[in-house]
Amino acid sequence: MSQLSVSSFLDRFHAAFQEGDPLAAQKHMEAANVRRLQEMYCGIARGDFQAFIDALTHDVELEIVGGPGIPFTGRWKGRDVVVSATRENFSQIEESRPVIQSIVAQGDSVVLCCREQGRYRATRQPYDVHWVLIATFRDGQIVRARELCAVTTEQ
Repeated sequence: MSQLSVSSFLDRFHAAFQEGDPLAAQKHMEAANVRRLQEMYCGIARGDFQAFIDALTHDVELEIVGGPGIPFTGRWKGRDVVVSATRENFSQIEESRPVIQSIVAQGDSVVLCCREQGRYRATRQPYDVHWVLIATFRDGQIVRARELCAVTTEQ
């Protein structure tokens, strides 16, 4: 990931959570879940997968759904399997420039909407995708993560 882009991405979590919700400051559980998600991405950006591992329940489920042009889709269950798949997925990209478009949190769920540009490592081809992560928390850890990805058609 590009250092400047990652920093902007990570710094935007709190503001994105509060945008459009005058009662966001009263949503303590939701704010804590958004912070946990932010901490998880901070760890991944540093190459420290322990923060990612710590954010997951032992029985976590990850599903990534994407159409043509999305090289890493699938469904994984269990912490070790999810961590392995996530490492593999992140190893396929470089020069990643994610931008948070919005964050919505309600109860135990956080929905993170982003646009990301970068390059696929193997082919050096650029990518431009929109993705939505729906993270469900249990006892402060992610128990289910579903990501929907689509190649951007905007120019």
